[in-house]
Amino acid sequence: MSIVMPVAVGVQFAHAAVQAIADAEGIDVLHIKGPALDTVLLVHKPSLGEAAGRRDSFDADVLVRPTQVNRLIRAMRSHGWSVRYRFEDGSNFGHASTLVHAHLAPVDLHRSFPGFGVTAGAAFASLWEDRMPITIAGVACSAPSRDAHRLILILHAVRSGDLLSEDIRRAWTEATPDERSRISACAEVLGAEVALAAGTGALARFRHRRDYRLWQALATRQATRPRLWWAWVSAQPTARERARVGLRLIGPRLGRLRGSLGHRPSAADYVGALRVRVHNELDAARRAIAARAHK
Repeated sequence: MSIVMPVAVGVQFAHAAVQAIADAEGIDVLHIKGPALDTVLLVHKPSLGEAAGRRDSFDADVLVRPTQVNRLIRAMRSHGWSVRYRFEDGSNFGHASTLVHAHLAPVDLHRSFPGFGVTAGAAFASLWEDRMPITIAGVACSAPSRDAHRLILILHAVRSGDLLSEDIRRAWTEATPDERSRISACAEVLGAEVALAAGTGALARFRHRRDYRLWQALATRQATRPRLWWAWVSAQPTARERARVGLRLIGPRLGRLRGSLGHRPSAADYVGALRVRVHNELDAARRAIAARAHK
């Protein structure tokens, strides 16, 4: 008879496994969201017999010091983990890589966090300096401070376009004035003022910022695909970055394409997928122009 491990337990064991590997390799990691959250921020309060810290997470989220990302991936591979999606295959931010294991929950390995405006290295250094000790599955771990974790929850909800989420309610709406002040101060240090404002109803104050339209589009999910594409491009700081991001947003994600095909994509597979993507984007642009003309 086979025994199925509860998802919440598998997630905690995944956190603990990553921490054990990181400790052995001298790598700095911070555990975010899921079971890493302080109990005051839990969306789901555990009842008797449930895993403490359960938030219906299906994977373990870990933020690693950017200069140590490749070392950690190599070490995890040596312990039975494999990369399902590269950083380039994930979100448009390219912030996380997904690793899987035969017996544990998947791990989303973050090299940065969407919404932080400072460099990934500076953001991690700030979070690491104010880290707090926690225990997951009996293993000593580190997590961002409570204020930083509140900010992370808000930014995650905004990026998902879920402004009515329980995370925002618990992290901001029900926060005290002093807690809100500390969250705002944390956002200023991490360059996350615009993203925070998008989740707290204060985005209009940042109309002058380059990334205003991007966070407006992400938060409301009302932008057409062409407008969203332009919001992403215009949010980039240099012409080179704008060109790189613009092309990347149109091109197929190789990891995702491989997953859908079931084999390594050939040049013909890539060109075919690119043709479909370009056709869809042009069609969306035509429909957007037609809708505006109709209005």
